[in-house]
Amino acid sequence: MGRLAWLDGMKGLGILIVMLGHFCSVPLIVKAGYMPLFFFAAGFTYKPSLSFNDKSFNDTLSKKGKRLLIPWLVYGLIIFIVERGYDLISHTFSWSLFIEKLTGLLYMRSSFYWPYENAIHGNMLSTNGPMWFLCTMFCVFLYMVVYERCQRKWVFVSGLILLTFLTYQLPIQFPWGAELALTGTMTMLVAICHKQKLVEMGGAEITITLVISLIIYCLLTFYNGHSDMMFRDYGTHGFLSVPIFFMQGILYSLIALSVCRLSEKTYILKALSYVGRNSMRLLCIHLFIGEYTKIVLSKLIPASVDWSDYLMACVYIALVLVINEALNRIFAKYQNKYTILKWI
Repeated sequence: MGRLAWLDGMKGLGILIVMLGHFCSVPLIVKAGYMPLFFFAAGFTYKPSLSFNDKSFNDTLSKKGKRLLIPWLVYGLIIFIVERGYDLISHTFSWSLFIEKLTGLLYMRSSFYWPYENAIHGNMLSTNGPMWFLCTMFCVFLYMVVYERCQRKWVFVSGLILLTFLTYQLPIQFPWGAELALTGTMTMLVAICHKQKLVEMGGAEITITLVISLIIYCLLTFYNGHSDMMFRDYGTHGFLSVPIFFMQGILYSLIALSVCRLSEKTYILKALSYVGRNSMRLLCIHLFIGEYTKIVLSKLIPASVDWSDYLMACVYIALVLVINEALNRIFAKYQNKYTILKWI
């Protein structure tokens, strides 16, 4: 089966909102459920292991490791080196900062402690922060290997739900978002279980799904308030926020799916599909490019000039897309010689 344009469009819509949210203020209704969308989308292309032996585990480590962990490590190290170089140039370098940021890169969380506001340490991540998703997604696929081996699926799912609640307010953040992957796995399982029906929906069913999902999502978002999956902040209602956030993520995914299905064969979907096909790299490089572009522009543009945050966000996103396309062409030219380019 070839690539599904609407599925790439879903990821494209999601990564555009991610970039916009990192460059300017985005309304809560737009961003409350966007991260689960990527776990949901992954469910449509998930292929179970053919066997339940050690080979299935090794295959997951190999295939998903190349797809997810090579970009995390390569782009993470590049960003780390450039940022520490900038620290030297700007005379802000310190070994304590060096160790803190290196720990953040390897641990892939902003702090050891939760909630983040009460953290003793500062933000261990910098512009490589969005790459937490890659490590968390890798954990999701590891959990899926266990799911495949489990003969009583309901036991596994019950365990996921229980662990999600048990880890919700622990005073530490797990490495690589291992506890976030619990929610991500449940979201992926919903897509896996219902993907055939969702793919076969007709126009009327898609429209009804869009309207109902949008209404319920808006109501839940207004009730649940602020949430941020990266920080394991699922909402403002304690443990009740955990299932609400999960439902928000499913509904948000259904909204994105419906919008992309209804806009098939349009130029809008073609553009979103292009962005979606490049979502992995865009996730890795966008914040780094945007933040350092902001530093350069702050030195070139007089302080008296007051640019709109939304306008500047569009400039940053456009620049990220241009650089991404340049990398596409360079990598395509040399990837036969350097295999690693295929994975980044």
